[in-house]
Amino acid sequence: MKKQNHTNSKGVTLVALIITIVVLIIIASIATYSGIDIIRSSRLTSFTTEMKIMQTEVNELYEKWKNGEIIIDDNGNVTIQEDESTQVSIGKDLTYDSDVENQASYVLIHQLDLGDTLSDLKAYRYFDYATIEYLGIEGTEGEFFVNIADRKVVSFEGFRYDGVMYYTLEQLPQSLYNVDYNPNQGKPTFDLSYEAIGDSKWRITVSNIQYDGNIDKWYVKYQEDGTDYWNTSEDLNFVVNKDALYNIYIENGDVVSDIKNKALGVKEPTPEDSSVTELQEMKYGVIEVEFLSGTSYSVTSNPNAPILNSEQGMQAVYWAKDESGDIDTTNITNNTYEISTDTSNFNSNNWYSYTAQTGNTEESGSSRWANAKVTKDGVASYFVWIPRYAYRIIYFDTPEHEQQYRAGGITEREALTNGWIVGYSDARGIVDAEGKKPTSVSSQTAISVNDKYFKTHPVFDGDVNYGGWAEDDGTPVKLSGFWIMKYEASQVSDTTIPKSEPGVSSWVNAGKIGNMFLYAKEYNSNINSHMMKNSEWGAVAYLTDSKYGRNGTEITINNNQYVRTGNAGNDISASANTTTNPYNTGKGMLASSTGNIYGIYDLSGGAIEYVAAYYGKGTDLILTDVGKNLINENKVSDAYSTVYEESAETTSMRRAYKYGDAIYETKGWYDDSSGVYSNDYPFIQRGGSFLNTQSSGIFYILSIGGTTTGMQTFRVCLTIQ
Repeated sequence: MKKQNHTNSKGVTLVALIITIVVLIIIASIATYSGIDIIRSSRLTSFTTEMKIMQTEVNELYEKWKNGEIIIDDNGNVTIQEDESTQVSIGKDLTYDSDVENQASYVLIHQLDLGDTLSDLKAYRYFDYATIEYLGIEGTEGEFFVNIADRKVVSFEGFRYDGVMYYTLEQLPQSLYNVDYNPNQGKPTFDLSYEAIGDSKWRITVSNIQYDGNIDKWYVKYQEDGTDYWNTSEDLNFVVNKDALYNIYIENGDVVSDIKNKALGVKEPTPEDSSVTELQEMKYGVIEVEFLSGTSYSVTSNPNAPILNSEQGMQAVYWAKDESGDIDTTNITNNTYEISTDTSNFNSNNWYSYTAQTGNTEESGSSRWANAKVTKDGVASYFVWIPRYAYRIIYFDTPEHEQQYRAGGITEREALTNGWIVGYSDARGIVDAEGKKPTSVSSQTAISVNDKYFKTHPVFDGDVNYGGWAEDDGTPVKLSGFWIMKYEASQVSDTTIPKSEPGVSSWVNAGKIGNMFLYAKEYNSNINSHMMKNSEWGAVAYLTDSKYGRNGTEITINNNQYVRTGNAGNDISASANTTTNPYNTGKGMLASSTGNIYGIYDLSGGAIEYVAAYYGKGTDLILTDVGKNLINENKVSDAYSTVYEESAETTSMRRAYKYGDAIYETKGWYDDSSGVYSNDYPFIQRGGSFLNTQSSGIFYILSIGGTTTGMQTFRVCLTIQ
């Protein structure tokens, strides 16, 4: 027994030794694995931090480019205007040429197998250490490939994981780049973005997840608002196939975020539907504009190209220059240089350039809006193109702070910190400086630009209730842009045909508003001619006041007592039959929406202009008599004039508007007059007349009975698909 016990003791000792060795091996492997994991985590943190720093810098360069402080030419070369006389080229070319350095960069791209990631080498620049040092970028040790126009950043060195190289944050697997481990209040938070990928089809992306814990996999739950069923996505981006308001949250087990809402392709309820309380101050504001590509909600740096119909006598035009390089205005109607888009020599850069102004436009402007000449029955008329865009309005407490912001003297963050911003009108509705609504207002389709809430101007979308367009059967129509008469309508002698040219008397004896509506419709139905709507006036006014127009400079009034088109601040008593050139002084140019000859005239003063809109509770006799044609037309299609509805007891001006129409959102700007609808005065006039020298302007509005008193006129707009 003792021998047997001795043997068993030896066996136990051996087993214990083996177990101990195995345990030590396991512990060692765990420690090794843990060490490797820590190293990987550290490298990942370093990679993502540097990429985020660089992305922030590229976003700032993008804003400078949009503001004209950086130049990007057709070959992708990037130049910074260091001072008035010095321009500095930044970054290196990646395309192949005979230059040894450039050739080396080109070869390097393909050695790194970045051909797909950098599909358009011409658009990217190589930011080496010297470039990063020159730009004063801190917190990075790597080098990058940068596309400023598209705000893209690609790492030079990349990040290796399990034998695979990753060069952008978007390429990282979700298990690596799903979470930033930052402390919060116990619930995960996240950001939402989206893009339109087809008609009523959207890709929604969840990003920037913040949670104080080690969760590397999140499930996204989403549902259409008003339904019971919650869909689940294991990916952080997913596709929905319907325009609707969506509820979205993320979860992992018991860890659940708050629900966020995203409205896609659905309208924003008007403030009158939600009883939004007025902000205390909305008189001083900055309208910011982002151009949209095609008929989508995607932001683009290149406004949509104008649509011409050459079969209907449309030609692109620009103005020739004299020997000194200035626009030759000695004979404005015959000195246009016609451009045929059918020729191989066509260059859109000669035609137009929607350029951001870097200062005010009290002396001149550099933005050139596209102009076209439409010839009908031998009579030429001029039109100007308004491309599709989204906008938001920032309201300031004083005009000084507004101008500081326009001039780049203060940032939005600084203005918010100092309490100088009092609110916004954007995709959230009309909100205070903290983004809070006085009452609940659902958001309209939002275009997110650097976390700012832009909304598509309604004239470009398909909701006729807000001045959008639709087919006769109600099918929504989205526009890439529209044409507006360059001057107030004048009359082709002894006919009912309107025309648009400078230096002639506006058509102020057309009679009832219903007549004007009919004459505009009959001008040329092949290019959908129609009387200008209130939403179209608003779209023109907002683009005019933005940095792509006058950048906050008030348009000079046309104070000619004979209502001669195109005049401003000069020749106030000249007859409409005189041959005096309306552009013979600098003031003439300042009557334009761009501060130069390429803009729209007579938006302030001249004759007062009717628009195709009316108060639906107006006196029946007035609506059916004076508004005949305009009202009857709406029985076929509601698209050609906009109805304003409100309760009988409502008199507040804030209740009688639709977003984008330049009524309540810009009430009182430049001290322009604003009036209120009533049963006896259901029709709308815009711009003011030459008599109202103090109160006329692009934000002027007055209601009236719908007949002419020798002072009212109209404009024609075109929507060509």
